[in-house]
Amino acid sequence: MKKEDKDKPFEKFKKDIDQDHIETSSPKLLGAIDIEDGTFLRFAARTGTISQPGLTENIVFPKIEIITLFINNERNLIEVRASSRIADNMINYISSFIENHDFSDESSALELFDLNEVDGDPVSYFVNELNGRDLENVDVPANIQDFSEEDREDLLSIIQTIDNRVLDNGKTNDINGIIDSAKSGVFGKYPKLTFLGLILIGLVKVNLGSNKELRDNLLYNSIQEYMITQTSYISFPCSVDGEKMNFTIRVGLTTSTIYFPSSSTEEAIALVRKALG
Repeated sequence: MKKEDKDKPFEKFKKDIDQDHIETSSPKLLGAIDIEDGTFLRFAARTGTISQPGLTENIVFPKIEIITLFINNERNLIEVRASSRIADNMINYISSFIENHDFSDESSALELFDLNEVDGDPVSYFVNELNGRDLENVDVPANIQDFSEEDREDLLSIIQTIDNRVLDNGKTNDINGIIDSAKSGVFGKYPKLTFLGLILIGLVKVNLGSNKELRDNLLYNSIQEYMITQTSYISFPCSVDGEKMNFTIRVGLTTSTIYFPSSSTEEAIALVRKALG
């Protein structure tokens, strides 16, 4: 296959399909192409409907999404290249297909890749493997089930008192008395947590970003031990036809997914695949 055809293997292979016969739970195979590294499969699946106004009533059209699968023979890996709207359905479809067919290899059962099973912290792992930068993280505070409204009020009293002192607005709250009261309250309840850690527990989500490397951000480093990362945006370099380009991936640690929010190439995808080990 020529280089230009390998980058877009389905570009010259078009097929008319009847959209009314495409279902969500049973994607329709459009074509398959073998390349040196494995096999590309292209499917169409229904993800909903689109309604447009007509002369007398709304006209409803099926909403179709194209899904690309890449079966990597060398690593025994199946890549599902699809949006989150249809990816789970596609995985279920593949798993069901494998289970319902008689494969001689007993190891053919589909096993989902868990990004959290890499060595060490997943974000640091991918940054190091891709020689990239951690640009932005979406974190949630470490969960404490019995953190009460009274605990939050203790913290709020301290924060408001500090604000009044810094702003010098004339309010004379007894900061020492408020802190001593909190020592027998929320601080006594969670003796191993610092004031900063307790403040973060009262939040739902923290989103911090950086133009350079987030892990070098002093503020982020001060709160990281109290947070659990859900999503990370990582930028990394990749050579495409001899030209150095930068790509960004969104690593979902709760969903165990990797997504290119903008453009991607087979070279960039190959680097991410290699980083998976």
